[in-house]
Amino acid sequence: MDNSVDDETRRYRITGSIFLLAVAIIVLPMIFDGDGLPESDIEPMPELSLPALAPPIPEPLPDNPYLEEIETLSALVDENGFTREDKTLVGEPVLTKPDAGTRNFAVQVGSFSSESRALGLRDALRGEGYDAFLSTLRKGDKVWIRVAVGPFQARSDAEAVRRRLAGKYADDARLMAFRL
Repeated sequence: MDNSVDDETRRYRITGSIFLLAVAIIVLPMIFDGDGLPESDIEPMPELSLPALAPPIPEPLPDNPYLEEIETLSALVDENGFTREDKTLVGEPVLTKPDAGTRNFAVQVGSFSSESRALGLRDALRGEGYDAFLSTLRKGDKVWIRVAVGPFQARSDAEAVRRRLAGKYADDARLMAFRL
């Protein structure tokens, strides 16, 4: 190693130490002298009045026109927000096995019980330009977060992406039907 580099580094360290020592000698007595900031007279704040509390919301009235729709929708969703039919979290894309009537496709790259791992893979795929998304699925007591790419309207496009991703991210990347 070059001695001039070591001397220069040593010089910077000594200069920095002297500077910090000088700042401490000047500032520390100001902080600990006990006087603090001078007192000043401040007018007291006017007393605030709180708004009246809103009355409690009554139970839905029997003649509520939306009551029937609410009951119908709540029958389709469990207490955790997963649809009873396909066990997917409400609001997320639904991934199922494709059949002859499938019109939109996605490629499932992975399925994780850890949200951080799923987010890591999704972000890596997005970094490579893929339209990656998550779809949360409940199987019994276990929740799985699936990472997928898509949607694709043509099965051939989805198959081409599946082959590319199978070699790079997951050997078991699979073609899935996609719907919202």
